[in-house]
Amino acid sequence: MKEIVAGCVILYKPEKSVLANIETYINSIDKLIVINNSPEIDSSIKQSLLKLPKVEFINNPENLGVAKALNQAASIAILKGYAWMLTMDQDSSINDNSFFQIAYKLLLDKKVGIIAASFLPQDKARRGLKEDFQKTPLVITSGNLLNLNAWKVVGGFNEKYFIDEVDHEFCLKLFERKFSVLESRSVFLNHELGEKFEVYDNLLRRKVILSWHPPLRIYYITRNNFDLWKRFFYKTPLVIFRRIKLLGILYLQIIRYYPHKRNYFKMMLKGFYHFLSSQYGAYRY
Repeated sequence: MKEIVAGCVILYKPEKSVLANIETYINSIDKLIVINNSPEIDSSIKQSLLKLPKVEFINNPENLGVAKALNQAASIAILKGYAWMLTMDQDSSINDNSFFQIAYKLLLDKKVGIIAASFLPQDKARRGLKEDFQKTPLVITSGNLLNLNAWKVVGGFNEKYFIDEVDHEFCLKLFERKFSVLESRSVFLNHELGEKFEVYDNLLRRKVILSWHPPLRIYYITRNNFDLWKRFFYKTPLVIFRRIKLLGILYLQIIRYYPHKRNYFKMMLKGFYHFLSSQYGAYRY
């Protein structure tokens, strides 16, 4: 059934490793739509991509945001007659092609909105493998087979978010429209959330490994999370409580471990202020 499946990958200042990542899934789809959000891109990477027979390369004049790029790719896929689209980040790869063999059996179910590969290896031990796929409220964008009819029904990805919480907002809209989100319990996505850095915690007396986000990302995380909470708290309170908890943990990590705290506090406050004043889209310095 792979003739009904396109794929997309969003590029922003990509490294050459993106080519190896694409090789892990390109043979399992019929077409790959590459959206370049970089003002400039390494010419050797671009030429290598253009040599791939399945690739359609779209070059945006500037960074238009993840949501806009995903909507571009989905629109192109629909125009070309595809019913499903694999969404991948440039730093992601799929470590087991059995994901597609299992997932493709579910493509005829019109009420499935997303079929996702898991990206947390510890899920395998914690949750067990009762089924190939299980329902879940939220997944990240990368490693998803997206039902393009569901994309149309919910109005696509929210471009005012630009980046961060784009994936979770989309999942909550699917939930509102009674589409299910299914996540694999046996096939994992190789993906990194932020850069890793190591610090020594004097209180715990051990080293702690954290994901590092620059101040600008904290701005988007803050602004978009508050908007998400406002819109969906009364509809999915348990899911939103988990999001509140995760943001609280991130803020505590910034207070305890991050350098240049003043810059982070400044961007937190800006993100909250722009939420209150409904200023969305790309951050303007």
